Amino acid sequence: MQKLFNSSRDIGDEAYNYVADTLNIDIYIFRGTTDDLFSVATTAKERPRNYSIVLLGVENHYELVGVLTTQGERRLIQTVFEETDYFLTVVRANFGL
Repeated sequence: MQKLFNSSRDIGDEAYNYVADTLNIDIYIFRGTTDDLFSVATTAKERPRNYSIVLLGVENHYELVGVLTTQGERRLIQTVFEETDYFLTVVRANFGL
């Protein structure tokens, strides 16, 4: 993997599992267009990990998906989701994940 990261080649899907295993998280990857949203890949196994992130591919780059939340009077953007988080539950249900 180090050889791949140090090369000038684009890193493909093989990097998702490496990152997920290293950070002990599940990663859900989507591709977005102006008209639709498509599930591309996931590192989630039969038994989900405790935390997950969602990535959205737009053209030739990815963005980390965040959800605006409130904590008291503070407004925060949540980018890491627990397994039972409502947002993650809806994502998995709507995309059959």
